Amino acid sequence: TEMIILNQGEVELTRTLTIGTLRLPEQAVAGKTAAAVMQRVLKRSINSIARSVSREYNLGQIDTLIALGGDMRFAARQIVTDMKDDFVVLESKVFLDFVNSIGKMSAEEIVDKCMISYTEAETLHPALLFYASFSVMMFLRSVIATRSCAAVSRSRIVTVSSSSV
Repeated sequence: TEMIILNQGEVELTRTLTIGTLRLPEQAVAGKTAAAVMQRVLKRSINSIARSVSREYNLGQIDTLIALGGDMRFAARQIVTDMKDDFVVLESKVFLDFVNSIGKMSAEEIVDKCMISYTEAETLHPALLFYASFSVMMFLRSVIATRSCAAVSRSRIVTVSSSSV
């Protein structure tokens, strides 16, 4: 996962975050760990990554988070069913409520409700939890999602912008 922090269009910090390679206990890999325990492990790992970034940069200064991943586009389509613009603003509370509701569902329930593949369902909550954790640490009122990959290439906005302090 790439994070780029901009201040008035200038890159201030770039980081490759190893969110996709979280180390899970051996029992979890074997399917012997309860979902609630796995969620705690996942949240702890993501918060550790966020704290690491916050040691390098004051996340409280960031005023806009633009989420570019496919999981975020999926969440935006679930929250805002009539997306017409390239970018959609999701209120943080609505987004966090959606992430929490997905977190309470099993992969099978997500497949049935959202009509996505099992593989996509398994990774949906961890991916959204990443964005949710950073939005909370940044004290954001909203998160911006893109309607498509093409919207990003047409835009001058990259991922995260910061207000000058």
